[in-house]
Amino acid sequence: MTVESLEQLDSLNNLMAMAVGTDRDLVRQIKHAIEFTQENSGENISVMDSLTRCAERLLNLHLQGRARCGFQHCDFRDQHNDPLWIRSRFLEAMRGLSGCRDAVMLISGLKDLVCPPRNYWTKARQRDYIQVQQLIEQLAASYAPRRMNLRMIFL
Repeated sequence: MTVESLEQLDSLNNLMAMAVGTDRDLVRQIKHAIEFTQENSGENISVMDSLTRCAERLLNLHLQGRARCGFQHCDFRDQHNDPLWIRSRFLEAMRGLSGCRDAVMLISGLKDLVCPPRNYWTKARQRDYIQVQQLIEQLAASYAPRRMNLRMIFL
């Protein structure tokens, strides 16, 4: 497991704690478990599961058997930067949360959507990023049922 993947898991752990409202002691315990896994994983063990499965596991650790919480990962890395395509991808992820009272949606790849690799991050791209983020938040407000408690985590 690389140092970068450990940092990503640690960041995801902290974001899950903020989204779900977990106590600090549990966050610290999960962080120690991540570090222990990183120290004791050998070369023959795969580096990491997919981000979605890792996030689901972290969410289950934070919930500790409390009420069931729906989870979806909406990845925009290979998406076109067009509102219609963004809307389509987001609504597809929202369908996976139908029927859930509490839900967490992990949104990743927005930076790659707005600023493809090997390009520079500019103020114009920063504005585009904020606009895409606001579009997603507006879609969530429009399409999430009233009874749903939806938490969105932007990576």
